[in-house]
Parts: sequence; C-alpha cells; structure tokens
Amino acid sequence: MAVPNAPIGLVTQLGIDDFSFRRGKKFGTILVDLQSRQVLDLLPDRTAETSAAWMATHPEIDLVSRDRGGDYATGARQGAPQALQVADRFHIVKNLTEAVELALAQYRPEILQALRSEHETGTLSLQTNTTFTTDEIRSLPDATAQAAVVLQKIVSSTN
Repeated sequence: MAVPNAPIGLVTQLGIDDFSFRRGKKFGTILVDLQSRQVLDLLPDRTAETSAAWMATHPEIDLVSRDRGGDYATGARQGAPQALQVADRFHIVKNLTEAVELALAQYRPEILQALRSEHETGTLSLQTNTTFTTDEIRSLPDATAQAAVVLQKIVSSTN
C-alpha cells in the first residue's frame, strides 16, 4: 500500500480510524480528508499521542469524525481542542441499532404475538391497542422506516 506523498494542504474535516497492517497483529491509524475523500496519512500506531501530534500540526481542523474509542477522543481533545468531535457513520448506525434493540426488547412478547397474528389475519395488531394493516407497513420505503413507525406507535400508545 502506497502512502500519499502529496503535500497536505488545509484540512478542516478529518476522519480518523484504525486499520490493520497485518491481519489482527499490528494496527495503525488512517487519516482521511472528509471533504476531498482522500487519504492524508497513515500513522504507525493507534495511540492518542501519535494522533494528537499529527492533529496539532493542523490547527485548521474544525471537525473530527471518529469511532467510539478513547484513544482517538483523547488525541482529538489534545491535538485539535478547537474541533468538534462526532461519531463516524458506522458508529452512529451501531449506536442507533443498539438503542432500538434495547427499546424493543421490553416489547418482545407483544411483537412476537402481533407477528403471529399478522400472519393469520393480515393485520398487525399490538396489545398496546395499536393496529396496522399489512399494506400500511409494507408501503413504507424500507425496513428502517417500517420499524421506526411501529416503534413510534407502540411508544406513543403506552404513554
């Protein structure tokens, strides 16, 4: 893998994540310009000190997109204290998935009963007195939208 050798210009939005030099053996850090979507640099390790030192040479950084790991949070806090830290897309989805799973876990028996009933009658009815027609659910654009509407109706009917 070739490391970019072009001079690094202004970097205002930085993506930072780890990668493996050797599968599961040695890890480094990849730095990406989120505006140009270009790899800026590869760092030899995943330490806060190394990433902080790199970011300190770029005081123009105003946003750092990172994973949930503590080392990159510390590195950004030390090397780019002016930057807003945000979760990367993967971890936003992961956080949302975990939150939805936790919220739905308490309704698991009702959901399973409703699904069995829907299979038999063509109507999705929940013990929370919330009813959906099968066509109403299937008309939504994707499974995420379907789950969001079902969850919203369940929660609003129990409050």
